[in-house]
Amino acid sequence: MLKRCNRHVHPIRTEEHGAAMKKVVITALAAASLTLGFGVGYAAKAKGPGVSLVTGKPARGAGLASLQEALHLAGRSSLELIAVARV
Repeated sequence: MLKRCNRHVHPIRTEEHGAAMKKVVITALAAASLTLGFGVGYAAKAKGPGVSLVTGKPARGAGLASLQEALHLAGRSSLELIAVARV
């Protein structure tokens, strides 16, 4: 049903329209939450070098091991190498 107002035609919102919109919003939020959950679960499975790389080493050795791993992860990307150099 349409309602005419001065220059514009506005649809009249009914309770059915509101209920349908709520279902769409709830479904979209549920799908987004499910996707986020899968992403977080997948990321948690990926193992990086972490603390085990430096555990039990003297300070100098741990620092060098961390630097070598950072350079390895940076690859040949100049921006990432600059970020490693800043640290």
